[in-house]
Amino acid sequence: MALVIRSLPGPLGAEAIGLDLGAELDDVAFWRLRGAFLDHGVVVLRDQPAPDAQAIADLAARLGAGGYRHAGDVGADDGDALFANLYRAYATLPSTLRQAVDGRDGIYSCGAQGPLVRLHPETRRKVLFVGRGPVLRIAGLAESQSDRVVAELIAHATAPDNLYRHRWRDGDLVLWDDRCTILRTS
Repeated sequence: MALVIRSLPGPLGAEAIGLDLGAELDDVAFWRLRGAFLDHGVVVLRDQPAPDAQAIADLAARLGAGGYRHAGDVGADDGDALFANLYRAYATLPSTLRQAVDGRDGIYSCGAQGPLVRLHPETRRKVLFVGRGPVLRIAGLAESQSDRVVAELIAHATAPDNLYRHRWRDGDLVLWDDRCTILRTS
C-alpha cells in the first residue's frame, strides 16, 4: 500500500496511512513523513502493530520528535490526548499579550530561563514557548502582572481552537514535535 498523508481536522495534525514500521522505510516515504511532521506538528501513523520500541525510538530521533506514544501503551483510564498548536497560539495572541511576551524570558518550573517566543530551529516559525514544564513567571514583570500574563498565555495556548483531540484507535502511533506543541490528556 502506498503512503497516504492527510491533514486531520483542527489546527494541527496529519495522519499517515500505509506505512509499515516493521519494514525498511525508503527515503521517499521518510521525507514525506518528515515534511508532514514539520508542517503539522503531530503525525498519527495508523494501523501499527505492537511496536518494536527501538524502531519507534529510531524513527522519532530521525524526525526530531520530542515524544511518541502507541495505542497499546494507553490505559483505559488515560483518556484522549490533547495537542496544542503553539505556532497558532503565538500567531493569534492579542496585541496586549504579544507586547507582554515579545523579547521577554520565561522562568520555567525546571529552573531554566529562556525566551517565551522562539523560532522553531527547523521551520523558522515563531512559537509561543509555554511547554516543557510550566512557565512560573516572566522575567522583568512584577509578580502580580507576571501571574496574570502567564495564566492568560496558558489559557490562550490551550483554548479549544488551538487544540487537536486525538481519540485513540487500535494500532495508532502518535509522534509530536514538542518544540511547537503541548501534550495534555483529558
